[in-house]
Amino acid sequence: MKSFDFIIRIGGSLSRSKPTLKKLFNVLAEISKTHKFLVVPGGGAFADQVREVYRKFHISEDVAHWSAIFAMDQMGFFFSNFHPNIRIVNSLEEALQTEVGMIPVLLPSKIMLDDDPLPHSWDVTSDSIAAYIAHITNTKKLFILTDVDGVFTSDPKIQPDSELIDEISAEELAQKNITTSVDKMFPNLVSQYKLDCLVLNGKFPKRLIQALKNEKFRGTRIYSKFSRG
Repeated sequence: MKSFDFIIRIGGSLSRSKPTLKKLFNVLAEISKTHKFLVVPGGGAFADQVREVYRKFHISEDVAHWSAIFAMDQMGFFFSNFHPNIRIVNSLEEALQTEVGMIPVLLPSKIMLDDDPLPHSWDVTSDSIAAYIAHITNTKKLFILTDVDGVFTSDPKIQPDSELIDEISAEELAQKNITTSVDKMFPNLVSQYKLDCLVLNGKFPKRLIQALKNEKFRGTRIYSKFSRG
C-alpha cells in the first residue's frame, strides 16, 4: 500500500477547547495542500465514559477495548464540526484517494475489527492504534498531538518540576516505563515498526510546522534504535 507522508494522532484531550481545535484544523488545512497525511482521532471524553462504565460495571477487557475504539469513531465525527475541509473516511484506500486540500479523518473501528492486531487492554489507546495504522500504510513518521509539550520525566500536571525529554529511543522509554503523553504499549510498537515519532502540544500548531520544516521545535522525538542502524 502507498504510504502517507505522515500520520497525525490528535488526542482527545485537545477536544476540550473549541478555539484550539479550530486553530489546529485551520493549520492542517493549509498543510494538506502540500502533504498527504491521515488524522487518527483519540477517544477523549467518549473514551472517558467507557473507562467510567468499566470501573462501575466491571465490564470485560474485550468489551472495554472495542467500546473505546468506537469512542475514537465518535471523536472523528466530532472533529468534522471544526473545518469544512475535513473528510471522514472508513478505510485507508478512501483516505489515500482524498483530494488535495482535504483533511482525511479516519474512523478506525472497521480496520481494527477486521485485523484485531493489538492486546485488549487499557495499555493500548489511540497512540498504539495510530502506530499500527502507520505500520500497515508503510508510513514511518508519526505525530502525537496532545495537551502537553511532550514526554516528561513524570506527569507535569501533577509534578510541575518534571523535565521535558527532548529525544529518547523507544527502547529506553519502554525500559524506563515513562508513560506521560503516550500509552504503555506505544514504545514497543515504535521499536517494532521502526517509526519516527514526534510528540507535540497541539495547542501550538506552529510547532508542527517547525517540525515538518526540520526547524527547532519544542516537543519530544521518540525513535527506534533499529531504524538508525
